[in-house]
Amino acid sequence: MRVPNVSSFRRIRTRFFVTLLCAIAPLTVSAQTSRAAQPPSSPTPSKRAGVPVNLRLLQEVNSAHAKVGQSIAFEVVDPVWVNGHEVIAARAQVHAVVTTARHRGHNRREGRVVITVQTVTLTDGRNAPLHSEPLAEGSGKGEFIFGPCTFPFPADPVGLFRKGNDVQIPAGATLTAYFVS
Repeated sequence: MRVPNVSSFRRIRTRFFVTLLCAIAPLTVSAQTSRAAQPPSSPTPSKRAGVPVNLRLLQEVNSAHAKVGQSIAFEVVDPVWVNGHEVIAARAQVHAVVTTARHRGHNRREGRVVITVQTVTLTDGRNAPLHSEPLAEGSGKGEFIFGPCTFPFPADPVGLFRKGNDVQIPAGATLTAYFVS
């Protein structure tokens, strides 16, 4: 009777684990995509110093057409009063800019748009800075298509050719910024 040597046991063990990993890969991919499909929990609001200013977006912003540095128009919804004086009138113009713009891509990667509020026109005609969290839509991320196998074998090869969606921020979207007098 022939006794197998140690190297043949290693080969058999390696083949077993590679086969096992390739068999489990689709299960792992489906678990990852189901977790990615859940909406993220709402972030806790941060405490800001200053007077809150409610803003309304005047134009639609779409990740297909947005460019970094593009000016975006907002308007003030309600007048802002400080020490009994109207400092910011209702419908005052607010200047914002697109700081991140990413078009949709392959592998179901959705677009991403981030808008940062910069200044507001005061009642005396001067511009003053506003502070807020950036208005962000879309993740800019796609789906995971490769399984955890030794060889990068796509678990969803058709996913390479699927396009994601462009992100759209509709006109009329609201945002709260803060004015420091």
